[in-house]
Amino acid sequence: MIATFLYKNPRLLLLLIGTIVVAGLTSLMVMPRLEDPVLGKRVAVISTVFPGADARQVENLVTVPIEELLTSIAEIKQVRANCRTGISNVVVELKDDVYDVDRVWILLRSRIADIRAKLPESCFDPQLDVFPLKAYSAIVSIKSKRDTNDISLSRRLSKQLRNQILEISGTEKVDVFGDPGEELVAEIQPATLASLSTSIGAIAAQIRQENSDQPGGRLSSDGAATLVDIQKATLPSDRIADVLISNGRSGESITLSQIALIEKRLVEPADNFALVDGQRGIVLGAFANDDQQIDRWATQLDAAIENFNSVYSDEVQAQILFSQRKHIDQRMLTLLQNLAMGTAAVVLVVLLLMGWRSMLVVGLALPLSALIVITGMRIMSIPIHQMSVTGLIVALGLLIDNAIVIVEEVRSRIVDGDSPQESIAQSVRHLGMPLFGSTLTTALAFLPIATLPGPSGEFVGSIAVSVILAICASFVLAMTLIPALNALLKIDPDRTGLLSHGLSIGVLQKVYEKSLSWVFRFPVIGILLGVLLPIWGFVVAQNLPQQFFPRSDRNQIQIEVERSARDSISAVKETVEVIRQVVAENKNVEHQHWFLGGSAPTFYYNVVPRRRGTPFYAQAIVDVRGGSATDKIVNDLQNAIDDRVLDSRIIVRQLEQGPPFDAPIEVRVVGPDLATLQEIGSQLR
Repeated sequence: MIATFLYKNPRLLLLLIGTIVVAGLTSLMVMPRLEDPVLGKRVAVISTVFPGADARQVENLVTVPIEELLTSIAEIKQVRANCRTGISNVVVELKDDVYDVDRVWILLRSRIADIRAKLPESCFDPQLDVFPLKAYSAIVSIKSKRDTNDISLSRRLSKQLRNQILEISGTEKVDVFGDPGEELVAEIQPATLASLSTSIGAIAAQIRQENSDQPGGRLSSDGAATLVDIQKATLPSDRIADVLISNGRSGESITLSQIALIEKRLVEPADNFALVDGQRGIVLGAFANDDQQIDRWATQLDAAIENFNSVYSDEVQAQILFSQRKHIDQRMLTLLQNLAMGTAAVVLVVLLLMGWRSMLVVGLALPLSALIVITGMRIMSIPIHQMSVTGLIVALGLLIDNAIVIVEEVRSRIVDGDSPQESIAQSVRHLGMPLFGSTLTTALAFLPIATLPGPSGEFVGSIAVSVILAICASFVLAMTLIPALNALLKIDPDRTGLLSHGLSIGVLQKVYEKSLSWVFRFPVIGILLGVLLPIWGFVVAQNLPQQFFPRSDRNQIQIEVERSARDSISAVKETVEVIRQVVAENKNVEHQHWFLGGSAPTFYYNVVPRRRGTPFYAQAIVDVRGGSATDKIVNDLQNAIDDRVLDSRIIVRQLEQGPPFDAPIEVRVVGPDLATLQEIGSQLR
């Protein structure tokens, strides 16, 4: 028997304890630390640009062929399409029981490449973008200190900061928001154009021809032929002025600079904006790898931003709008606080009721079990995040039950006169099956959560895994290390007193003994009492609010703005300015960052970027003061905005846990007649 063997070899017992401590602490030091669980990439968007086509043409010539292609892939759960002038967006969602998602996306990419030949020639190649269901590890803004409306300098310097962030060990990728891009503009005066024997279209065609990717020739050698390519993927700005323009029938050629004013400028009108606390700027969203400790990665990011600001402090300012480190540090602090408070409560109660020797053993069982769980999580590649930490906190109350039972059994047998070795053997033999049964039933109770399929299982499954690991670790310790350690403390059966054997309350003992005798005498009444209490609990639970995932405790909310699909981004900007004033009037709001023309950077794991290249849409990240009633702020802002903005759909939402969703209830109306669909939609609303 292992417990008896450890009692005979105390050095091995101490070595085992040291091994558990070292394994747990080293695992804690090297395990990835994230804010949220990593969910499978089950959502993607196929975006196709079809210049000059209206929504109906986009649907018939682009969207329908793509949808027909997707019907042959069995792993796809749902396909949703959005067609508008010049662009088709097809949202693809995989089934919940698909875990090898990379294989499906590789298959889909190959199918998309095959269908390109069936699309119109003027249509661009379809782009498949797979959305990672995780938030950016950090979001950084760069704003100009000279001109609040000019982002030319900010966008150029943001490229340097982006490269510095990419050089940080563990950075996965960095995305840019609010950058409209640059373009070379050649302006020709009408009088100049009239003096030429050509047209604007002909000039554009000649510039395009100069920049075409035609092979420069063919190299033949030993029966093999190789195309020779002239490296000029894009026409540089210093060469655009020298492009030769044919002057019609005269055959003369003149350079573009002779007839046009050429300059580089920001793309106008801009197709996206980023407003950081009301000032236009550039925003960088940085992903860290899933195997990183975000808190340590964020320390390197802070150093990079500090170095950037020290160099360009007179021109721009870079600041962190969001970082996961604060939330991860809070999770770790919560875990340590709960572990400390749980251990302190156990130590105090066991000291008063069982004595100091039992207190030492039972008090040691709690941190040892937690360290074993952390080691098991490392072996199973489960990072430290809010769900695994929650599982550990839930399991704290279950970890000491087995230890208390086995410690009391060993102590009672030694007090009754048995030898320590015999007491260990008899206690383990006597309690082994009951404790195993209780551990097994508890593990089976959490098993459905651990095996829950799809995004829900990926999100909450680690809670159940942590609990199962914890109670299994508690059982193993109770059958091996705990009884041996308890017997080694040399319990003296002749010594009495509070410190040796704990507090004994005779009145409570008598009441407990009489209760047991009464229940054993009338077992039917005992069974009814045991059944009625759970039934009463189920009856009362019907009056409680039902929500599968709770709301987030983040001091952040989001605001979505959607105007008519015919509206431009300038109209959305006017609406956003009105909403910004309303939000600023709320004293509980600290910051608001707006993103026009598309979704905001993913600052929360289930707020996925559903919109891109959408001029009639805007989304905001709003930071509220800590300790404020977030739900009240949401209601107040929603009512205030609805009173001020009447021509747009505005949604103020609190962050919630669980897989991403648009609304608690979604109704889809399908049919061929758009007018009828609009009428039915209005009736349903």
